[in-house]
Amino acid sequence: MKKKIVIVMVALGVIGAGLYGGAYLIYQTKVKNIELTHPSLKDVADGQYTGGVNAIFVQATVKVDVKDQQITTIELVKHVKDRGEKGEGVVAEVLVAQSTDVDTVSGATNSSRVILKSIENALEKGVD
Repeated sequence: MKKKIVIVMVALGVIGAGLYGGAYLIYQTKVKNIELTHPSLKDVADGQYTGGVNAIFVQATVKVDVKDQQITTIELVKHVKDRGEKGEGVVAEVLVAQSTDVDTVSGATNSSRVILKSIENALEKGVD
């Protein structure tokens, strides 16, 4: 009886590890395939826009306010992170640069890329 329990527990562990490994591979692929396009603010109408990205282990949702072809505020509504809290620093960089063409945060590259693409997705909703 104990032998069967051990076999079942090992099997469940192997299945769980396989599922996690598969999800992690999908996550890495999603982040790697993020294409940052750096939309021009001159094409974005005034307003508040919401954008987001779900890359499994890293997710972000932002609200971006645009007025007179300038980003006035960026609110990070949601950030699910895989050790990437430092990545939230890109929000301030985007505000200063008035562009998503900024460096990612070292040690939080995946979170930085997900947040930047979320900002771009929001801005693209305001393009005429």
